[in-house]
Amino acid sequence: MKYLFHLPRVYSAIHLTAIQYSSAQKGWMYPKHRHPYFEFLYCVKGELQQTVNGQHYILNEGDAMIIPSNMYHETKILSECMFFDFHFDVELPEIHEIFQITVNPVIERDSSSLGTEIQDWVDKFIQKYSTLLIEIDDEETKKDRKNNIETSIQILQMHSNVVAFISRLAEFYFEVQREDQHVLVQPSHTFIAHEIAYLLQSKAEENFHIGELSTKLNVHRSHITNCFKKVYGMTPKAYLSQLRLQKAKQYLLETDLPVERIAVNLAFSSTGHFTRFFCKQVGITPLKYRNKHSATIESK
Repeated sequence: MKYLFHLPRVYSAIHLTAIQYSSAQKGWMYPKHRHPYFEFLYCVKGELQQTVNGQHYILNEGDAMIIPSNMYHETKILSECMFFDFHFDVELPEIHEIFQITVNPVIERDSSSLGTEIQDWVDKFIQKYSTLLIEIDDEETKKDRKNNIETSIQILQMHSNVVAFISRLAEFYFEVQREDQHVLVQPSHTFIAHEIAYLLQSKAEENFHIGELSTKLNVHRSHITNCFKKVYGMTPKAYLSQLRLQKAKQYLLETDLPVERIAVNLAFSSTGHFTRFFCKQVGITPLKYRNKHSATIESK
């Protein structure tokens, strides 16, 4: 006997969790959280904001994105919205890395041919499997369907459908990375960078020194800087400055707090230190910035 081909083992486990089709009113929010799964999110109708590790992404009708695993993220509905999402994990390390280090996770409906493909796939998926998923989720029918072979076959078909879709997404992101000649970052470096970003976000209003990162993560300071620059394109110090500047602008435009109080809230050593920092970043003093933008808002 002569094999035309022979594969002793083919294994590419993909775990699916929390397949959801939801609606939400303007202003609804899902708080900051993270999980060990990737998340595919598709805006069916309306507009939503997804914030991932401090980066804001706006999804309009027909837009989609992948949220990497173990990244802190939160959702805010900007207008009455319907969205479809599912969580998944990929055990193949090469595929896992493609999703984990994606530079631009958003796929806009009109920016590529994949945008239309995604819209068609989501529409067909909802049409074909919504009844099945509703019945599976229904407590009263769970016992009756527990040993239902027909249902198990349908679930297997649904799973294979999603796996094929995930493969298409992986193909797209890989092609984008190859066209951009993007140097792949090791997953361990990406994880360290994301942990640093979260720590910096949580410490933006404290007297926090970059050197403390090394102690908290038990990683050498130079390695911390190298990992962070590979993923975020800047040093942790520059990232912390951006966060503090963003907080300062929020205080100036959204509150009536005096500049002195804002300086204290952001852990600056003095009002003069805060003013010099703000002028260096923006080009004008905090008070002038507040007056300028307040006048702009009132004139609209």
